[in-house]
Amino acid sequence: MAQYKSVFITGTNLEQYLQAVMSWLEQDFYAKDEPDRHFWHNRGTISEAFCNFQAMVAIQQDTSEVVAYMIWSHPETAAEIDIIEVKQDHRRRGIFSMMQNDFVERYKTVAMLTGAPIPESEHVFDNAGWHKIKNRNGDIKIYKMVKQSVPPLSELSHGHVVAVCNVDFYEVQRNREKYAKIMQYFPIALDAQDNLLTPIITPSNYDSYVAVYFNGELLVENKARRIFEGTTWAVGHFVLTQFNATDDSVFENKGFYNAFGEDEEDEEEGVEIVNNGHFNAVLSPQVALNLFPPSFEPSADEETGEPSQKKARVEEGEQSNRMEML
Repeated sequence: MAQYKSVFITGTNLEQYLQAVMSWLEQDFYAKDEPDRHFWHNRGTISEAFCNFQAMVAIQQDTSEVVAYMIWSHPETAAEIDIIEVKQDHRRRGIFSMMQNDFVERYKTVAMLTGAPIPESEHVFDNAGWHKIKNRNGDIKIYKMVKQSVPPLSELSHGHVVAVCNVDFYEVQRNREKYAKIMQYFPIALDAQDNLLTPIITPSNYDSYVAVYFNGELLVENKARRIFEGTTWAVGHFVLTQFNATDDSVFENKGFYNAFGEDEEDEEEGVEIVNNGHFNAVLSPQVALNLFPPSFEPSADEETGEPSQKKARVEEGEQSNRMEML
């Protein structure tokens, strides 16, 4: 039986694997008489993900053939799998499971995977243990927990605690006694990069009540997105894996940063450095200019040539945020 391995896209292999995926998609598209539903229509989105290093491929080890690719977004807390496609002749061989496991191993702060599969693929994800939920627009989304959550307590404990109530923030403020009975308290511990040693994952709506305590003292209460930066809500869940505050001053001298207050100090300037360790490397998509037909438009500023900060434009007929059957 053929053996496969995952390869993450880097500046070194970008051109090689982007060319391979685009050639595969183009040949398959025209071999099938240019169908309306085909990922060749998504080539702009796929290219941008590759150029932003938010992509990986699976190769057959004995031939080095690219047999699958996956692209994603928001790889901080709850990663959105935008497209996953496996070549027809290589399906049902565990390739997606391998890629999923390697992705989670690489992005250690990711606690949940989400997606929006095409109808033909839903049974594949059902069998793989993914769950369905309707989002706020009524569309079907799927998700899979890839980490266990810290178990909640029914009473406030000592130390660092995040409280969550799955009720609108303003409603809780108006009726504190009523909702105190269903408040959940999650004790947390951080590593040196302000990642939670065990994440918080709990059902929640987009505007739910969230609060942070230190040794019983209420430090802040609000909606999650106003307390924490990054993705904190996904497909009906509050998900917290990194303690990145929108206002660091609220947590000064409360032991939240760099392993409970052991912040580094710049010897020359005497400036406190809060090292959250979160960086995004973006490679200019100019390297892909020769890989596409004349109709392809790279995601870059026309005047400066710098990578665009906007999401890839959805071309006519494009199937965005869809996953192919494995």
